[in-house]
Amino acid sequence: MCRTNPEKLTLSFTNSVDGKTYIYRHYSFVNKIVACLVKYGGLTEKEAINMANQADFVKDVPKDEHDVAYLTHEYEYHWAMIILHGENYWTSQPNLYPPPQAYFQWVKNYMHANNIQDVLEEVSETKYQKL
Repeated sequence: MCRTNPEKLTLSFTNSVDGKTYIYRHYSFVNKIVACLVKYGGLTEKEAINMANQADFVKDVPKDEHDVAYLTHEYEYHWAMIILHGENYWTSQPNLYPPPQAYFQWVKNYMHANNIQDVLEEVSETKYQKL
């Protein structure tokens, strides 16, 4: 769904707290948001992509682990609801948060069916050297 080169939207970093190396995939993050906009917002794929591309948290690719932490501390469903309903949607529409229980299986199936990699992945030293 995200129409750009995934390699340009990948960040590798060493976490300052646990010392482990991680890969963050903005491409996967955006794809999951777009899919949520289609499924839970009733948008077409084109509408969802256009709306997602307007959001600062989609346009601004994370530059460091703090940016990654900001984005990954919530589910992509949450970010999709912000796009659809605005900041603090959970206070005006409490039925939208937390995500529906079915979301978790649906997003897992969506990622598998569309070959979407995990947004955040801990990598071993061997795998990291191959990147």
